[in-house]
Amino acid sequence: TAPGCCVEQEGAMTMSFAGVGNGAYVQETTYKFVGANQGDFEVNQKKKLSPAILACIVISAILALLALAALIWFLIWSSTTTTTKIFNCMTNDEALWSTQRREYCCANHGVACTISEPFDCDAGLSNSVIGWSNSKRDWCCNNKKK
Repeated sequence: TAPGCCVEQEGAMTMSFAGVGNGAYVQETTYKFVGANQGDFEVNQKKKLSPAILACIVISAILALLALAALIWFLIWSSTTTTTKIFNCMTNDEALWSTQRREYCCANHGVACTISEPFDCDAGLSNSVIGWSNSKRDWCCNNKKK
């Protein structure tokens, strides 16, 4: 077999018992070839780890570890930056928002963080029908009876 990545090369040969009459060699002081299925032993070749196979294993392990590290980083990063959006904080009716919505929008988007009243109901009161926004008019009517 030609050497290459993840391909085993042939190693040193050893003899092992194949059964009476099943091997190609007989045991003497040394082994002697007597023909296929005529002897008691067969040639075994030990497989040894070639440098190419070792390099293939090391590279594969490094790539697997890098992939695992990337997956862990992605899972940690995505879980810490994703916030479930439960309120729309980009509307112009902040005066009518609930306390929960204000707290959420302030904490997550920096919107509606004021503690004071959202509108000055005395400013422009004489021209409230035309000069006030619907949000201001609703809030001042509901909260200040103006």
